[in-house]
Amino acid sequence: MFCAPAVADGFVYGAGEGGDLYAVDAATGKEAWTGVVYVGSENGELFAVTA
Repeated sequence: MFCAPAVADGFVYGAGEGGDLYAVDAATGKEAWTGVVYVGSENGELFAVTA
């Protein structure tokens, strides 16, 4: 992973050097999901990021 990862509920979340987003099962090290991540901003904008 290219960034400092976030850890929550048994998963490690982070971004790769190419901008891809990853969710990895912390116990097995296997990729947990792929898809689109939706992120809302404080001013009400909604962003969709392909994972």
